[in-house]
Amino acid sequence: NITQSRSYPLKVMGMVLLLVFVVEGLIMLVLIPMSPWPPGSIAESIADATLLSIALAPALWFIIVRPLRRVLQERGQLLRRVFETQEVERRALARDLHDELGQHLTAMLVGLRSLQNSDGSEDVQQRAGNLLRLASESLKEVRRLASGLRVGVLEDFGLPIAIERLCEDFSDTHGVLPEISMKLTPQRRFGNEVETAIYRLVQESLTNIARHARAQNIWISLSEGAGALTLTIRDDGTGFEEPPTLASKGTVQSLGLRSMRERVELLDGSFKIVSGAGKGTLIEACVPIPELPATKTGQE
Repeated sequence: NITQSRSYPLKVMGMVLLLVFVVEGLIMLVLIPMSPWPPGSIAESIADATLLSIALAPALWFIIVRPLRRVLQERGQLLRRVFETQEVERRALARDLHDELGQHLTAMLVGLRSLQNSDGSEDVQQRAGNLLRLASESLKEVRRLASGLRVGVLEDFGLPIAIERLCEDFSDTHGVLPEISMKLTPQRRFGNEVETAIYRLVQESLTNIARHARAQNIWISLSEGAGALTLTIRDDGTGFEEPPTLASKGTVQSLGLRSMRERVELLDGSFKIVSGAGKGTLIEACVPIPELPATKTGQE
């Protein structure tokens, strides 16, 4: 239960201290009468430390290392299930937006267009035209939201085109077109988990830039090399003195950056943020590329 979970670290600490006390006591009881070195000499100290390390290593492995490894493995499995569930829910929501709300807005557009083209009064036609423009903008927004939730373009066309579409949508909405540089093997796919992680990193970064950075220029670089994908996203926005993950716990921005870091670390990658007030922000992520299955050559 919760109480036991909270008291477990204290129990481990007590066990370790007791173990060190007992082992060191036994060593001193045996070492002092049998030691060939003078008491207090460097050789005796080295022998004492060596025996203590050898005696404690197996116990520390079972008391600390194994439980910690199990906790980290369970955390990784939990995070993977959370991200997978998020993608499933996003696809379902995108489907509902596109199929249900999108169809209703399309039907509204058809009706308003008919009303605008009817022989009614000029005032009715003008109001119908205003509503038609509003419904048209709403339909575009619904389609944009559905596209952002579902990574269909990623599944169908691959990572480069998916990132280019993200940047085009960002430019249409915010008026800033990110500069993209990609050095990838043509037509290569990197696995659903890796591609989804990179796609979401770019998406979350652009969202943060739009909400907080007020940047005039954005540079996105994605390169393949040394068995890994390296993603770099840089902007010339307002930046910040310290990472929001530490400075503003619980905010939308800090949760987004934490989610980005966890996505990368879940794939055994590295994640780095460099920023400064008025100096923009640099985000760099390096994700290992899964090995391609070996192809069979020749005749068997």
